[in-house]
Amino acid sequence: VKGAELYGTIPGSSFGSFEYQIQYGTLDSGFESYYSSGETTVDVANNAYVLYLKWNTPVEGLKVIGEFDQFAWTTTTAMDEGEMIYDTDFTEWVVGLEYMRGNLTCAAEYNERKNEMGSFYTFTSQDYYGMLNYRFTNWLELGTSYSVSYDDKDDKDGENMALRGLPKAAAWRKDLAVSTRFDIN
Repeated sequence: VKGAELYGTIPGSSFGSFEYQIQYGTLDSGFESYYSSGETTVDVANNAYVLYLKWNTPVEGLKVIGEFDQFAWTTTTAMDEGEMIYDTDFTEWVVGLEYMRGNLTCAAEYNERKNEMGSFYTFTSQDYYGMLNYRFTNWLELGTSYSVSYDDKDDKDGENMALRGLPKAAAWRKDLAVSTRFDIN
């Protein structure tokens, strides 16, 4: 985000400490050129908001995070009959937990993104994951994670994908991973 940011830490107390970031401005990430092509142009509005909070709880090793993002842009597409212009509002929120104790790390996160594309298309995607890692030695760590992602949380069975001629399974991604880490030096 290109604009203004306020950030800091509220010192510890019996409730733990809090870290925060508040941003306001415009997107400055190549967004316009990435989504603009040929007959379509994308103009980013001057109203991008980001709020990030982290609570370092009084329980040693436990952190809770939360994030809220809101962006808006206008899309113009040239058509034979003229131009189609519509505004898109994007809102995202995330909550997560992380717990570290000794050589053990556990984390979980939940995320929703609502996309309102003019008055003709609105959907909310949904993602969540859980992760567990353990460091056995100073050079070996093993972990596992499981994640689920739905392009539209109201179409978890893929019926809308099937209506578009796509396989129902295109509506979700589910991933189970096992990982290893070797530190050579």
